[in-house]
Amino acid sequence: MRCSKAFVFCGAQVRSRKGVAAPDGVDALAAALLAELGDAGRVEALLGGANAAPLPAAAPALRRCGRWHALALLSARRGDPAGALRIWQARPCS
Repeated sequence: MRCSKAFVFCGAQVRSRKGVAAPDGVDALAAALLAELGDAGRVEALLGGANAAPLPAAAPALRRCGRWHALALLSARRGDPAGALRIWQARPCS
């Protein structure tokens, strides 16, 4: 668990630097680790903002951990507001 937290913390520090973009998959991994750690605030902040998490890569971990709000945020960011609305209507926000 300490390694997961360290990876996410370092990744957040690097991502916050101007001009730095995360390669595909890094944000999905960070989202999955945050979901597994139960850090709803950080996973929602990551996925609700500019990120490179592909929906198909991040969605399984979010579903498994019951992070429906984060999944809806990511769906909306990936151009599927109708899908996000369906998630919000069908699932409790967690």
